[in-house]
Amino acid sequence: MILHHDLKEYFNTYWFLSLQGFYSSRLVNIEPVEPGKSILEFFEFMKQYEENNGRKFRYIQMGFISPEEMAIIFDNITGQILIENYETEEYEFLANSLAELINNLKVEMEV
Repeated sequence: MILHHDLKEYFNTYWFLSLQGFYSSRLVNIEPVEPGKSILEFFEFMKQYEENNGRKFRYIQMGFISPEEMAIIFDNITGQILIENYETEEYEFLANSLAELINNLKVEMEV
Protein backbone atom coordinates (compact mmCIF):
# COMPACT_ATOMS: atom_id res chain seq x y z
CA MET A 1 0.00 0.00 0.00
CA ILE A 2 1.52 3.32 -1.07
CA LEU A 3 0.85 6.31 1.20
CA HIS A 4 1.61 9.97 0.53
CA HIS A 5 4.61 11.18 2.59
CA ASP A 6 2.46 13.90 4.28
CA LEU A 7 0.13 11.21 5.60
CA LYS A 8 3.00 9.16 7.00
CA GLU A 9 4.42 12.28 8.67
CA TYR A 10 0.98 13.15 10.08
CA PHE A 11 0.55 9.78 11.80
CA ASN A 12 4.15 9.80 13.06
CA THR A 13 4.03 13.40 14.36
CA TYR A 14 0.64 14.03 15.94
CA TRP A 15 -1.18 12.42 18.87
CA PHE A 16 -4.52 13.83 19.97
CA LEU A 17 -7.86 12.48 21.11
CA SER A 18 -9.95 15.29 19.73
CA LEU A 19 -9.17 18.16 17.41
CA GLN A 20 -11.85 20.64 16.48
CA GLY A 21 -11.64 24.21 15.25
CA PHE A 22 -12.61 26.63 12.55
CA TYR A 23 -10.88 26.66 9.19
CA SER A 24 -12.20 29.70 7.35
CA SER A 25 -15.82 29.68 8.42
CA ARG A 26 -16.18 25.89 8.64
CA LEU A 27 -16.16 23.87 11.86
CA VAL A 28 -13.64 21.07 11.29
CA ASN A 29 -13.48 17.86 13.35
CA ILE A 30 -10.40 15.71 12.76
CA GLU A 31 -10.38 12.04 13.72
CA PRO A 32 -8.24 11.14 16.76
CA VAL A 33 -4.65 9.97 16.37
CA GLU A 34 -4.20 7.80 19.44
CA PRO A 35 -1.16 6.01 20.85
CA GLY A 36 -1.45 2.28 20.29
CA LYS A 37 -4.11 2.62 17.55
CA SER A 38 -3.35 0.30 14.67
CA ILE A 39 -2.66 2.58 11.73
CA LEU A 40 -2.21 -0.39 9.41
CA GLU A 41 -5.71 -1.67 10.28
CA PHE A 42 -7.11 1.83 9.60
CA PHE A 43 -5.58 1.98 6.11
CA GLU A 44 -6.51 -1.61 5.28
CA PHE A 45 -10.12 -0.84 6.27
CA MET A 46 -10.13 2.34 4.13
CA LYS A 47 -8.62 0.50 1.14
CA GLN A 48 -11.12 -2.33 1.42
CA TYR A 49 -14.02 0.15 1.74
CA GLU A 50 -12.98 2.04 -1.39
CA GLU A 51 -12.39 -1.11 -3.43
CA ASN A 52 -15.72 -2.63 -2.30
CA ASN A 53 -17.42 0.51 -3.60
CA GLY A 54 -15.68 0.15 -6.98
CA ARG A 55 -13.23 2.98 -6.39
CA LYS A 56 -9.47 3.17 -6.46
CA PHE A 57 -7.79 3.71 -3.07
CA ARG A 58 -7.08 7.43 -3.35
CA TYR A 59 -9.19 9.31 -0.82
CA ILE A 60 -8.85 8.79 2.93
CA GLN A 61 -11.39 10.21 5.34
CA MET A 62 -9.71 12.28 8.06
CA GLY A 63 -12.72 13.86 9.76
CA PHE A 64 -15.85 15.83 9.01
CA ILE A 65 -17.33 19.32 8.72
CA SER A 66 -20.09 20.26 11.19
CA PRO A 67 -23.03 20.73 11.10
CA GLU A 68 -23.27 19.54 7.46
CA GLU A 69 -21.58 16.22 8.34
CA MET A 70 -19.57 16.25 5.11
CA ALA A 71 -16.37 14.20 5.12
CA ILE A 72 -12.89 15.74 5.19
CA ILE A 73 -10.85 13.73 2.70
CA PHE A 74 -7.08 13.43 2.20
CA ASP A 75 -6.09 12.95 -1.44
CA ASN A 76 -3.41 10.24 -1.24
CA ILE A 77 -1.95 11.32 -4.59
CA THR A 78 -1.76 15.14 -4.31
CA GLY A 79 -1.76 15.56 -0.51
CA GLN A 80 -4.60 18.07 -0.72
CA ILE A 81 -7.49 18.19 1.72
CA LEU A 82 -10.95 18.07 0.19
CA ILE A 83 -14.56 18.03 1.37
CA GLU A 84 -16.68 15.18 0.03
CA ASN A 85 -20.36 15.69 -0.65
CA TYR A 86 -21.87 12.21 -0.15
CA GLU A 87 -25.03 13.02 -2.07
CA THR A 88 -23.38 14.33 -5.24
CA GLU A 89 -20.09 12.39 -4.85
CA GLU A 90 -18.23 15.62 -5.65
CA TYR A 91 -15.15 17.03 -3.97
CA GLU A 92 -14.50 20.63 -2.91
CA PHE A 93 -11.00 21.97 -2.19
CA LEU A 94 -10.34 22.86 1.47
CA ALA A 95 -6.55 23.11 2.00
CA ASN A 96 -3.28 22.41 0.19
CA SER A 97 -2.05 20.00 2.88
CA LEU A 98 -2.72 18.50 6.31
CA ALA A 99 -0.09 20.81 7.79
CA GLU A 100 -1.83 23.86 6.33
CA LEU A 101 -5.19 22.70 7.70
CA ILE A 102 -3.89 21.97 11.21
CA ASN A 103 -1.65 25.05 11.44
CA ASN A 104 -4.53 27.34 10.46
CA LEU A 105 -7.26 25.85 12.65
CA LYS A 106 -8.73 28.43 15.01
CA VAL A 107 -9.25 26.43 18.18
CA GLU A 108 -11.23 27.82 21.09
CA MET A 109 -10.05 26.39 24.40
CA GLU A 110 -12.25 26.09 27.44
CA VAL A 111 -10.80 26.98 30.84
